[in-house]
Amino acid sequence: MSTLIEMLNNKNHSNFNYGYKLIEDTIYQRVYMHMHNRSQYLWLENNGFTYEQARGHIYRPVARKETNEFIGWACSRANPSVFFLSMEDSVRKIYYPNLYWVERGLYPYPKQFKLSTSWQEEQYHRECHRLLLPNENPLHFFHIEIPVE
Repeated sequence: MSTLIEMLNNKNHSNFNYGYKLIEDTIYQRVYMHMHNRSQYLWLENNGFTYEQARGHIYRPVARKETNEFIGWACSRANPSVFFLSMEDSVRKIYYPNLYWVERGLYPYPKQFKLSTSWQEEQYHRECHRLLLPNENPLHFFHIEIPVE
């Protein structure tokens, strides 16, 4: 069982102290922005985030449980459906035995916002039933938390 599934089942899991938040049955992971990557901040500001929000703590969803299904988000590949379709059936059944649905389409954000997948998230994807693409509107995908100074 992956760590993210353990976290979905245990709301007091110790990893919630290390860059993860649980909000309404969805686990969010903190996105670490590079301070010198101005294009990331400009893109956020051009898509409806305020200056304070763009420089706050940004979290993205990584795991959710709906009834008995585990849902993840494919954020590291330009076209995740092609990746899974190019995989042979026998390989896909071994590495992704529960996966029955991958959202078709291209990654909706610019290249500098293609988010790397952690080892924990990759292990979770191997147990997922569905993989989704991020919402085209970043205001509906990311969760912003402005730190109090």
